[in-house]
Amino acid sequence: MIFTVAHLDFDGLLSTSIVSKFFPNSLNFFSSSNSLKKVLCKIIAFRDDLEKIFILDISPKEITLKLSSMFKEAIWIDHHILEIENKYENVKFFIDSSYKSCASLVAKYFNFESEWIEIANKVDSNSCDDETSKIIRAYSNYLRNKKLLPIFRALSRRILEYEPKKFAENVKEIAISFENEMREKKKNAKKSIFKIKNYTITFFELEESIPPYILVENENSDLIIISYKDKVEFRSNKIDVEKIARIFNGGGHKNASGAIIKNLKKEEFIKKLEELLQ
Repeated sequence: MIFTVAHLDFDGLLSTSIVSKFFPNSLNFFSSSNSLKKVLCKIIAFRDDLEKIFILDISPKEITLKLSSMFKEAIWIDHHILEIENKYENVKFFIDSSYKSCASLVAKYFNFESEWIEIANKVDSNSCDDETSKIIRAYSNYLRNKKLLPIFRALSRRILEYEPKKFAENVKEIAISFENEMREKKKNAKKSIFKIKNYTITFFELEESIPPYILVENENSDLIIISYKDKVEFRSNKIDVEKIARIFNGGGHKNASGAIIKNLKKEEFIKKLEELLQ
């Protein structure tokens, strides 16, 4: 049996769809880096046909790398910056952080072309400059935010059947309504602005989940920090936030990264950030 585990976002959805095109009978799962261990353990516990697994757009940790080695072949495809030692012959990495999306790298792996790849590049790099990519970004965030995983999973099987523009037209009303709802919620978010060294920093503390791209709209800070429960997101066009996230055992991209920080205390976090930016 062929398995895929992909990041629960549009890039992961499209990456899964490409793998499914070449392996139509694959079993597909969605996860985050922090829940990947649980997902892999479930697969290993309930299946004995562990032929091949594709892990897409999720950074490995030592334990998840070890778990993936229990499959006959494990292939990690990712465009995040990775620094991990691979001790397993049956585990292979196809990594290139110069790619804007994991989907574009998966397409390269399978020598596959689609107009959907450019949509994934725009959505994952938050550079949507046309109506189609903006609507698709909003709709995929709607599915994720509302926890509509069955629809998300079904779409990962079928999305390549649609033309992006036609698909966007069909979901436009839902996408616009969702963004309007999120922008109203942003007004209620606890927001503080302060300086560290010569950097202006905006700090959002959320009671409800709001997509980061909504929060960074019309914000001119050098660094934007988003705190929701134990999850902290970093966004910047001036600071390499992947290096910051790595200090907190997180990761991601140069302009967008995140980490899980248990029992986050804002004052202690700010003090640590001051040390890093110095």
